[in-house]
Amino acid sequence: MKGATISSQAFINCAIRTSVNVGTVLSREGADTEFVHYLKHGLVKQIANSEEGKEVLVELQGPDSFVGALPLLLHEVSSTTTIALTHTTMLSIQAGDFLRLQASDCTFANWLSRVLGRELKLSLELHLLLKIPQARRRVELFFTKILPCYTHDSLQPMLKQFEIAQLLNITPEHLSRILRHSRGEGVVSRTGSSIEL
Repeated sequence: MKGATISSQAFINCAIRTSVNVGTVLSREGADTEFVHYLKHGLVKQIANSEEGKEVLVELQGPDSFVGALPLLLHEVSSTTTIALTHTTMLSIQAGDFLRLQASDCTFANWLSRVLGRELKLSLELHLLLKIPQARRRVELFFTKILPCYTHDSLQPMLKQFEIAQLLNITPEHLSRILRHSRGEGVVSRTGSSIEL
């Protein structure tokens, strides 16, 4: 989404504008939320450790979304580690200030509800994608319908092939065959083990 609009002046007054590079960790699995980050530009991934001890890609987040808000509001530790996939610009606010705003500022609380609702909708769309039986169709829809909701082409998010396979519930080998065909059609390009729009 381009040009996300913040409708709470109180949030803008409390938050600090920051930028992070690719690979920066914004939150850690099992940790308390110290800061909530509102993403203005960029793309982040959320990963978690599986029962086998492997890192699994769980979710993507892009502009107009909060990192750390849900675990803080639910009084839980973070269930994922959040890592920047692109250069990411955000507004960061201390957890205590975030909770005070949420409890005392109706404009902020309403805006927060809209943002979290949009995040839930995107998450559901991604998970509904997994119900499509044809793996090739899941891959096509991921690149043409789902990923553009989180970012835009100029950011060129770099995703590892095995992460996309995990996210779409297919084997890396089968994804590789699908991507070979898609590269021939010009949908994606590959650089080493990373994939670009």
